[in-house]
Amino acid sequence: MTNWFAAPERVDEWIARGSLATLQGERAVLIFRRDNGFWRVYHVAADMVALSQILSEVCGGHEINGVLTTDLVGRATDLEGVAGIYRERGFSDHNCLIRMSRAIPAQSVEGCTEGVVFASPEDVEEASAFLRRLLDPYTDQIPEEAEIREAAVRRNLLLVRHRKALGGLLLFETVGITSHLRYWYVDDGARNQGIGARLMHRFLSLTQASKRLILWVVRDNHDAIEKYRHYGFQPEALVDRIMIRRDNSGVQTIAELLKDIRPEFDFTTSQDFVADGMLDSYDMVTLVSDLDKAYGISISGVDIVPENFQNIAAIQTLLKKYGKA
Repeated sequence: MTNWFAAPERVDEWIARGSLATLQGERAVLIFRRDNGFWRVYHVAADMVALSQILSEVCGGHEINGVLTTDLVGRATDLEGVAGIYRERGFSDHNCLIRMSRAIPAQSVEGCTEGVVFASPEDVEEASAFLRRLLDPYTDQIPEEAEIREAAVRRNLLLVRHRKALGGLLLFETVGITSHLRYWYVDDGARNQGIGARLMHRFLSLTQASKRLILWVVRDNHDAIEKYRHYGFQPEALVDRIMIRRDNSGVQTIAELLKDIRPEFDFTTSQDFVADGMLDSYDMVTLVSDLDKAYGISISGVDIVPENFQNIAAIQTLLKKYGKA
């Protein structure tokens, strides 16, 4: 039993970056991949007992700590047993994706593709920031800049600009006879301009030689699912159940909350979040609300000042005032 399905070339990239670690047991192996400040967990186990035993080692003080996530892929009913093992070891459900597919030939979809261009290497940094701003790092597997650059070189990254800024993008990849639509997003300020439709029409045109198109979408995102249905995609039985284990130590929890608010930044490297442009006044309001919920406290208005949110140490000091550390 396993949830490790990485392509060999992707594994080679992760090894080269030093992103992988392993924990070997007698009848199971855990593979950890560092991703945006947390660890993704993959297992290869002989059976449920072996999986439970090796997960207990992680929970018992193994050097891998902080936020851990795992993706359990399969039919929903078939995943209950494995999910139960992870739940026993401190994981909880975070999100669930369903896979949709479109067989070709399907009904033809014609439409305008005006303004849709292939990304160039010069667009990579902007495209990366765009995705980091919109995506949930735990759910969406945010690509590294190197991966985005590869997509641009392969002409698998489509862009539309709106008022000179990036208004929307679509990133896909083709392996054999299957094309995978990985990201299709439109900026909130560029909605109702037909940008999403133009990107989709261009994607469908480029992948006419593929026999099958697939994508993953959040199960509860009914609006997105209906849009995909409009373009001929239909839900499958396959789901991706994303589970998370949050370390309750102070620094990890604070860092996690900050990452949820502004995933594009590494807050562990800054001593002044405000001066470095990582947090603004609106972000601080969000952070206060998140801290209240995470620690079961109510931070007073007199304490909501920049110096109390300057860095992780300052936030820890503030939490100590409320009996939390």
